[in-house]
Amino acid sequence: MKDWHKLAECARQGLDFQLFFPEREGTVDFSVIQACRACPVIMPCREYALEMEAALTRDSPRAGIWGGMTPRQRTNLVNRGIITTIFSHHSTSYKRAIRRLQGQVRSRRASSQPSRVRSR
Repeated sequence: MKDWHKLAECARQGLDFQLFFPEREGTVDFSVIQACRACPVIMPCREYALEMEAALTRDSPRAGIWGGMTPRQRTNLVNRGIITTIFSHHSTSYKRAIRRLQGQVRSRRASSQPSRVRSR
């Protein structure tokens, strides 16, 4: 285990490891966004991912949220120098996470309100 792993916000919060490996690119749980945003070791985490992926071939799959970035965001960083993170307000991952979070809040509100029955 790397020294910085113990200091990572995701480890400190005890987040489910699977949240960092979503099935679809750009589908990031909001708790992951919050953890990465607050993480004191985000840069060593990102550098670790970039080092790991540097050893992969062009066709090898990249996976996981590392250093606040999806595989596509890390590829854009390496190939084009474009830095976008999962907590960049204009990133697709962030927008989707917010929409899912808002949908969960709406559905909780709807289920917690008593049904209104009209009486005649």
